[in-house]
Amino acid sequence: MNLKKIVSIVLCSIMLVGCSQDMQDRKYGLDKDNPINVTVGTLEDTSLRNVIDDFNSTVGIDRGIVIEYKEVSSTDELSSMDMVSTDYDTIYSLCANNSIAELSSYFSTLDLGNTYLDTSIEDISFSGLKAIPTKLDVNILALNKSEWESFASANALDTSSIETWDGILSVAETYYNSNDGKPFLSIYSGYDIALEISYQDANPLVSTSSNGASINLSKDVMQNVWNKVTAPQIKGYFIYGGYENLESDTTVASYCKLSQVTANDDVLILQAPYDNNSTYKLDITAMAINSTDDTKIYAGVEFIKWLTSTDINYKYAINSGCIPANKDCQDVSNLKDYLNSDDISSNVNTTAEILAVELIENKNVFRISPFDNISILETTLNTRINQTETHNTVTKRIQGGVLESKAYDGLLDSSSFKTWYDDICNQLRTTFGEQ
Repeated sequence: MNLKKIVSIVLCSIMLVGCSQDMQDRKYGLDKDNPINVTVGTLEDTSLRNVIDDFNSTVGIDRGIVIEYKEVSSTDELSSMDMVSTDYDTIYSLCANNSIAELSSYFSTLDLGNTYLDTSIEDISFSGLKAIPTKLDVNILALNKSEWESFASANALDTSSIETWDGILSVAETYYNSNDGKPFLSIYSGYDIALEISYQDANPLVSTSSNGASINLSKDVMQNVWNKVTAPQIKGYFIYGGYENLESDTTVASYCKLSQVTANDDVLILQAPYDNNSTYKLDITAMAINSTDDTKIYAGVEFIKWLTSTDINYKYAINSGCIPANKDCQDVSNLKDYLNSDDISSNVNTTAEILAVELIENKNVFRISPFDNISILETTLNTRINQTETHNTVTKRIQGGVLESKAYDGLLDSSSFKTWYDDICNQLRTTFGEQ
C-alpha cells in the first residue's frame, strides 16, 4: 500500500471519529456556542481544580461544556451538585435520593474491563453503574529515615524487622524502652488496620454481597487487633494520629495513606505491616452524576472519560498523591516513565507512588463495598481501638507515684480484652443485630 493511501485512510478515520462525536454531541444537546454548565462538588482537591481548568480551555471550548469546580466543607453539601467527586460510601448515601444517574449505557463492559481495575468498580451495592473510579489510595508505612537508620544500626535491625505487625510491635517496644518512652508508630485509622488484619488472617470482618453486608466480629481476629494495635497504645509504643506525627518528630513511623505523604528525602516509604499475608485495603475516589438532565449527564460522562484517559489520569491522580484509576497507568514501567515528565508536582513522593502501584500490579488489595450504616462500623472501631485516654490514665498513675508495673492494673489484665471486645459487640449489635 503506498503512502498516499495510508495517509488517506488515517485522515478518513479521524474525520469519521470527529463526525461521530459531533453527531452524539448534537443528539444530547451540546452546542459550543451555548455551552452547558456542570458543577462538580468535592472536598478540597487542588489537582482536580487544575485539570478542570485544562478541560475547560481545550475540550470544553470545542464541545460546549463548562465544568465548574465547587469545593464543599462537608459531604452533606454534595446533594445539590450536578456531579460529585468523593468516596463510594458517600455516593451510596446519595443514591438514596434516586437522583444519581445510571451510566451503563455510556460505558460498555469491554470499555470498563479494559480501562479500570476490576476491584475498583462498584458492582455490588449500587443498582447498576452509578460511579466511575478516578483515583485510588492505599495504606503504607512511612519512616523518619535518619532516626530509623540510627536506631536500626544500634540494634542490628533492618526494614525486614518491621514487615509484620509482630515485628513492628517488637521493634516499637525496644525503641520505647531505649528512648525515654517515645512512641515508635502513629496510626491514623484503627478501622483500616482491623479490616486489613482480618483479611490478612483470611477471616474478614466485613463481607458484602448483593444482599447486603455481613459483619463478622471474630473473637480471634479482634484478639489479634487488641494484641497488636490496641494494647501497644496503652503501653505507649503506638499513638493514634496521622502523618503529621512523623513530620513533627513525635514518632519515628506512621501508618498512613499514600495520599498523605509528600516528597521528602528524609522519609523512607515501605509497604504497610501485615499479618500472615500482605493484602491491603483499597480506597477509591469516584465520580457520579447527580442529575436527571440528559445533556448534563452526557456532558458529565464525557468529562469523566477525559479525566480517566491515560495522560490526564496520570496528571490528576499522581499530583493528588494517589494511584491513577486507569489500568494502563498502573504498569510500573509506564509509571516510571511518567514520573520523569514535567507534569508532576515537586511535592509528589515518587518512591511511594511506585511502591503503591506495585501493590496494585500484584493484586494485593481488597475493597469494602458500601452498605447501610457503614459509618457506624467505622466510627465504632476507630473510637474503641483508639486508646489515647487509656494511655493518659496510665501516665497520670505513674506521675502520681504508682509503680509502672502496677499502672496497668485493670487495663491490661486478663479481663481487659473481654471487656473491650464485648463493648464493641454490644455497640454494633444495636445497629447490625447479632454477629
